[in-house]
Amino acid sequence: MTCDGYTVAEGDGRVFRLGGFQSPELLAIDRFVGRDSAGLQHRAAVRAALADPNGAEWFAVSDTATTSLGDAGTIVTLRTAAWEPNSLAAHWERFRCAFMFSANGEPVEWYRQELTEVKTPSRAR
Repeated sequence: MTCDGYTVAEGDGRVFRLGGFQSPELLAIDRFVGRDSAGLQHRAAVRAALADPNGAEWFAVSDTATTSLGDAGTIVTLRTAAWEPNSLAAHWERFRCAFMFSANGEPVEWYRQELTEVKTPSRAR
């Protein structure tokens, strides 16, 4: 459920703070929802959407990478874009998200970094 820019989920009498909150409860919701047959990249993409600070109304994943750490687990990295309609000039915000899963598929850690576009100055003629 999304309300006033915040996304929450409810299950078994518990409320999970997700998108819009400073510290989304992604590890807890992942453990609550459990695994699906789609794999780690799918789980990471869904969790990134759940944590989107803009409510994931318009959300896209443009790039994914999976890095095996052997017995230590797997890291899934995603590049995402989320529409921010509530600023002075509506725009797409871009993020890099990474999710670490243990060797048995349990969520261990995650992070999100906002990506800023680097503008290269044009050459003077």
